[in-house]
Order: sequence, then C-alpha cells, then structure tokens
Amino acid sequence: MIRLTGLEGWKSTIVWNPWTEKARALKDLGEDQWPHFACVETGCAADDAVTLPAGETWRLAVEIEVG
Repeated sequence: MIRLTGLEGWKSTIVWNPWTEKARALKDLGEDQWPHFACVETGCAADDAVTLPAGETWRLAVEIEVG
C-alpha cells in the first residue's frame, strides 16, 4: 500500500515503472528488480499545469509512506 499525506500545491500523481530496457540504465535499480519497482511522483500535469510569472515560486509537498 502507498499512502500520500501532507499534500500541498498539486493535483496530479504520476506512477510509472521503467520496465526491462530502462531498468538497465538506472544505476540504483538491479536489472531484475523492475517488477517490484514503482516510482510515485507528484506534479501539476496536463490540465493541472501551472504557469508562473517571472520571479514567482510554487510549492509542492507530499509525504509518501509505503506499508
């Protein structure tokens, strides 16, 4: 189970797996470990994209718990 808490400033969650070919290029992921790997990223993608004026900032926060 993956639990996301402490959410701030984002609406999109991206979950991906490198599969066999891209797993070989990841130095910290063994070639046979990709079936047990999931990357969870937060962001503001597609219709949730954020455009900032020059000099402005945007804060994204999340706590990810795996259990």
